[in-house]
Amino acid sequence: MEVALLVPGSSSPSRSPRVGKGLFTCRALPGEARTPGAALRSFAALGTAWASAWARRRSKAVIRFVEHPDQVAFCPPSAYAPEAEDLDYWPYPEYDFNYEAWDMDGYLELLKEASLCGDWQHAASLLEEMRSHGLVPDVSSYALVLRACRRGVAGSKASEVLEEMWKKELLPTCQCYADAIAACHQEGREDLVEYLRSELRALGPAPEVQRFQLVPKIGWGKELALMGCGAHNSIAWDGKGALPFPSNASCWLVPSQDEAAVAIAENAAALRERGWKLLTCDPKIVDVLRNKGKLRTLAASLGLLSLLPQHFDFFSDATYPCILKPAIGTFGKNTYIVESKEQAMRLAPDGLDETWILQELITGELEYSTTLLVLDGKILDWAGMKYQYSMEAYVWPHVRLVDQELCSVPAEHRQLMEKFLVGFSGICNFNFKLREDGTMCIFEVNPRVGGDLAFDLPKPRARSLLEKMDAMAS
Repeated sequence: MEVALLVPGSSSPSRSPRVGKGLFTCRALPGEARTPGAALRSFAALGTAWASAWARRRSKAVIRFVEHPDQVAFCPPSAYAPEAEDLDYWPYPEYDFNYEAWDMDGYLELLKEASLCGDWQHAASLLEEMRSHGLVPDVSSYALVLRACRRGVAGSKASEVLEEMWKKELLPTCQCYADAIAACHQEGREDLVEYLRSELRALGPAPEVQRFQLVPKIGWGKELALMGCGAHNSIAWDGKGALPFPSNASCWLVPSQDEAAVAIAENAAALRERGWKLLTCDPKIVDVLRNKGKLRTLAASLGLLSLLPQHFDFFSDATYPCILKPAIGTFGKNTYIVESKEQAMRLAPDGLDETWILQELITGELEYSTTLLVLDGKILDWAGMKYQYSMEAYVWPHVRLVDQELCSVPAEHRQLMEKFLVGFSGICNFNFKLREDGTMCIFEVNPRVGGDLAFDLPKPRARSLLEKMDAMAS
């Protein structure tokens, strides 16, 4: 009598136990009758033999895995768990790690050693090694690298390290600048010496003190710090999430983006309870100024539509080329010069509605930007910048800047701007061009600090505007 059983293994019957999918065929043992009971006993014996063979094969497999030449690739079977006495049998791979510096304290010790002997190359490489291990170098880490540059007479490298600190949004200390300046002097780089000294003078006596905090953080840290009045851009709050707390009781919270301006106005009471000083107003006023569609409605109610570019309600009504831009947007994002109705419809397939603005293209190489300090609709201070670009028709920032200069703001221009600012308090920015007859054509009003104040205005002039806010609106 033969009994066949399908088991995992090969697909063909076999007369001996095998690992794999196939058929086991068993016969009655010698001397036994060919009865079903005998066949079952034979089958049971073969099952035991099969289990033993599988155990031997598995143990050999473990040995073969352990002897694998690539130790990192070795992975034991999931069911294999070595006992404590078998751990010496387990081959661990060796890694080339710096075991002395697994944490920040360890790396600081290595940086101190490098700084003492002036090994600035090793000190700089340690910063990269820290990042590769998930650690973020802080000001003290960079300070030790600068000390190594000073002792190793590496002025050019020290200047690069300082600039890297600013890019990483770290505020260098006065000692950091002192070490960098000494390194440049020893290396004979007097051009870098004068440049770094001018930056150190601009930072002022206490650059770490926060008197003005511009939110959200958008990479303006160095430009604001060089105003020398304690202006910072180090808080990432953009109007969403938990409200921030000030570092001291006399710090202003100033918006650097439109969304933050609206959020500050909406949460003014709670922010003041947290200790912030604010210059803001009704959030509805802020929202109207930042929205180009609502600004047009405001201009119509004031009889000032002639101060804005001609508006087109439908693609078919426009005079091409013209400008297609978002109703709410900053820094020229998603703004296009469109040459035809078909191009405009491809860019705004859902139509204009309240999302897009289609308006006249105002040409000319000259563009103006005016920053205003406003309290209850009255202009307290102003500063104007004139920019010359390389093309007559362009969308900033996709154009080359030819020249820029501080310019006056005529009284008639200020009077027209003030008409848009009834009830507004804060810092705002007007962008406009002049038509051929000399009249203003206002592109947008930003109820926040603009890039002209942060980057382009002379630092003393920008500082005086913030200081005036602190003095007059406290």
